[in-house]
Amino acid sequence: ELWITGGGPYPVKEGQVLARLAVDWGVPVSAIRIEDASRTTRESAQALRGRLPARVTVVSSALHLPRVMQAFADAGFTPCAVASSSDYVSPFTWGGFLPQASAISKAQAALHELAGALAYGLRRD
Repeated sequence: ELWITGGGPYPVKEGQVLARLAVDWGVPVSAIRIEDASRTTRESAQALRGRLPARVTVVSSALHLPRVMQAFADAGFTPCAVASSSDYVSPFTWGGFLPQASAISKAQAALHELAGALAYGLRRD
């Protein structure tokens, strides 16, 4: 059983998009469960309480994983993290010394995660 979470304020929910991707990659539709009513990572974790065992593997971007781990631990899970992607550029290559066109979006994503982590830290359930 593969649980995919992700709602958000979007007309097409993130969970639905990821479920379609999983099917395209060969996961049987019968094995997929979707939680797409949540608006935040914290809500996703709380919505899965009672549906999953305490020990779970969570997959998310490397940047988002710390907040995912905190949200799932706060919801009573013992999560194991797996990074699905990383935007890391080694400072020990030529690319590390060149300006990156993606730097603004990476900084915005990092600030979003820092603000989210701060908000989660202030609002423990």
